[in-house]
Amino acid sequence: MDYKYIEQLLSRYFEATASLKEEQILKAFFAQDDEELPEALRQYKPLFEAMEKGDVLDTDFDDRILSLIGRQTTDNSQSEVSKARIISLQERFRPLLRAAAVVAVILTLSTAINQSFRNDNVWTDEDQIAHYQDEIRKAALAAATADSVLLYSEGISIKADSLAADTMHLAPTGYLE
Repeated sequence: MDYKYIEQLLSRYFEATASLKEEQILKAFFAQDDEELPEALRQYKPLFEAMEKGDVLDTDFDDRILSLIGRQTTDNSQSEVSKARIISLQERFRPLLRAAAVVAVILTLSTAINQSFRNDNVWTDEDQIAHYQDEIRKAALAAATADSVLLYSEGISIKADSLAADTMHLAPTGYLE
């Protein structure tokens, strides 16, 4: 015998889309003896038998279950004590701000460590003096005219005539800061 129709009714029943008439058909089908039911559908028989009997839970069932989960009941009415806690916007964003601060600290430290291990950014005193002298030479050449011009800048004197002859007198008084 083909039981596809019953299987379709069962699937609709478990999806909660079966009509009352279809539920009655299922109850009548599972009311038969176990020998007449196919092996695959016997597992559903206790469900429909319990619905037919109309088993009702004890009156203290709710109290027992609620006591197991930690709630107390008085006179069969639930009295739940819950305190509402108002959370400010600052408290909501506090974890996000903490995470952003951690990321910023990690990025800053990694950049500092990375820069400390690089050798191309290290300036010695001689490099600073040579750079300072080159800049003064460039400024003196730009300001020089056909005649002699005297340029004084932080104790360094350069004459335009001596620039042409490549004999510059540079006397730095300090380092660039």
